[in-house]
Parts: sequence; structure tokens; C-alpha cells
Amino acid sequence: MLIFEKSRPGRGCDLLPECDVEVTLPQEKDKREKKLHLPELSEIELSRHYTELAKKSHGVNDGFYPLGSCTMKYNPKINEDMAALPGFTEIHPLQPAHTVQGCLEVIKESENENADGDLEPELPAGSRCSRRVYRAPFDQSIS
Repeated sequence: MLIFEKSRPGRGCDLLPECDVEVTLPQEKDKREKKLHLPELSEIELSRHYTELAKKSHGVNDGFYPLGSCTMKYNPKINEDMAALPGFTEIHPLQPAHTVQGCLEVIKESENENADGDLEPELPAGSRCSRRVYRAPFDQSIS
């Protein structure tokens, strides 16, 4: 069931603390013409909805998945853990190259290890695409 189907007018929850900075509203020319359509749910309904969705996901720790799940077969959990380190997740694609030398070095070393092309054909198209998308902002900086 979609979250919008669970929505009931007037329901809601206050998950965020009271705003402690001056509220600046958009100018008249920038205001929406129509009210934004968002679902209205209580906090418990919201929590239950996303918990239900999470249970439908099959993850690498949930068991065997024989139908070619590329992410699970070609990206071992250790790689996911390393990619989640703050040194990778807290960088911005537009920040100066001198501030992301560690990440650039990892990318460069990965390219060097795969330079002979042996691993590339084994990667599914989605993984190759993801790798290129991730690397694109840094291509100008790598030399």
C-alpha cells in the first residue's frame, strides 16, 4: 500500500524541534501556486510504513539470492563498509581537489589494479555505470 493511501487529513507528527532561527518565507513570486500534496500520517503510522518496506527488501545479510543480484555478488560487504567511512561520505563533488586527495588516491589505485581489464568484463553494466558516475566529478582532478 502506498503511503498516500494510508494518509488521513489532519493526521501528523512533530518529529523536528522548534525552529530556533528566524523564519524567512519566500517572496510572493516564488510561492507555490498549489498546496504541496504530502501524506498526513501519525508518527507511529510513518514508522510502521517504513518498517514494512524495509522488511520487503532483501539485503546481503538476509540470505542467498540466486537471481544475479549484482550488488550482492560483486560488491562484498567489506567494500560497502569501507565506502561508508566518513572520508568518503562527507566529501562534496565540487570541493577542491587538494581536500580529497585520499579519495582520489583510492580511485586511482583501483583503476591501476584493474588496468589490464581482467575485472571489468565481470562487472555487470549497472556496476560499471555506477563506478563511472561516482568517478565523473573527479576525472578532471585525477592525473
